[in-house]
Amino acid sequence: MGRLIDADKLKRHYAWWNDREKVTFDSIVDQQPTVDAVEIVRCRDCAMSEGFQCRLLAERDPDGDHRIWGGFYCAYGERRDDGKIH
Repeated sequence: MGRLIDADKLKRHYAWWNDREKVTFDSIVDQQPTVDAVEIVRCRDCAMSEGFQCRLLAERDPDGDHRIWGGFYCAYGERRDDGKIH
């Protein structure tokens, strides 16, 4: 399995090359296959998590189980901005 890279950052890293080398390198990078990916927010990094409970799940299903697991994520997650990670 391949790995995701920031192609624009890679091209900036080699920006000091002469024009001919840079054009060739950029062309090679641009021809590589790409992945259509979306960044996810795992529960442990989510603004809605409090310890092992999810406030968002509690609001959506008051009688349900609101426990979260470290690797779980949902479509409604928002990354916390306080730098804390549970």
